[in-house]
Amino acid sequence: MDGKLTRAQCLKVVASGMGLWFVGAMTIQYGRPLGLFGPHLAILYLASVPLIPVSIMLVKWLSGLADGAQYVTGVALGTAAATACDALLIAFSPGLYGGGGEGLAQGAAWILWAGALGFIPPLLSLVRSR
Repeated sequence: MDGKLTRAQCLKVVASGMGLWFVGAMTIQYGRPLGLFGPHLAILYLASVPLIPVSIMLVKWLSGLADGAQYVTGVALGTAAATACDALLIAFSPGLYGGGGEGLAQGAAWILWAGALGFIPPLLSLVRSR
């Protein structure tokens, strides 16, 4: 199994990763005042379990990734782009997440959780392809 991506696939997975990151950042910004990153954090974590893998499968389809190694490579690249955006903007522009203070750390932790969940579908694909 070849994990190489075409230039178009690279651009699509990077754009998809950044798009999913932005949805996460907006969830934090607008969810903090609603208590999603306080008393209702467990509900958000549980809701992410089915939503994130579905989102990753959509990225696979949009980017034209093959099962197995290419799927893992694509998700890794998209997750790297999303993580880089998150790391830079939480540090240098926390206003995007609704500002510093209560709920920001929980929001950052939730984005990490979502990134980890996103690896489940491609890793299962890799195991099945062997």
